[in-house]
Amino acid sequence: MARVSVLIASSLEIKKSLVPAKIGPHQISVFYTGLGKIRASLAAFDHLKATPTDIVINLGTCGSHSIPVGTVVEVSAYVERDVDLSAVGLQPGFFPGNDGKIISSKKYLKNLPQAICGTGDRIDLHPPRVKCDVYDMEAFALAFVCRKLELPFVSLKFVSDASQNSVAAEWKDNLAKAQESLLIQLQEIIKIIP
Repeated sequence: MARVSVLIASSLEIKKSLVPAKIGPHQISVFYTGLGKIRASLAAFDHLKATPTDIVINLGTCGSHSIPVGTVVEVSAYVERDVDLSAVGLQPGFFPGNDGKIISSKKYLKNLPQAICGTGDRIDLHPPRVKCDVYDMEAFALAFVCRKLELPFVSLKFVSDASQNSVAAEWKDNLAKAQESLLIQLQEIIKIIP
């Protein structure tokens, strides 16, 4: 039996009541982190220190300029898209003391495309300078916390919008489909957890 912590930014993305407390022999704990890197990292750290956890699964929506809306991706690497020290000669996304990228240790769902997720505290209406396929506001921070706590981490993202001027309407229009799709993929991941 695994103890699974499911981290979601907001109840707008997935309602806790729709995630079963148990799937097979595995115990499921759902926790809302809030939006943004600082809030998400602090909330996740507190939750994971207080809740016995064997694996962390992040579910959420994201934008993309290159992956079609309606696609669910498994994140293969996480980058910090807000960091830009290019004025001092460093590549965007790179910051001292960190290579600027967290690589997933394992691919869980072979049927899903992999994507690099760029996390930032804003919505990018244009492709960011940091190379990434999808954009969110929490995954890099959550991956960073899980790496520090030595917990396996997987993130599944539903591409809810094309990160253009109509982002708000497109995101809202796709929330129900995002919730349905992510809950299906959560069941698939749980099946393969030892």
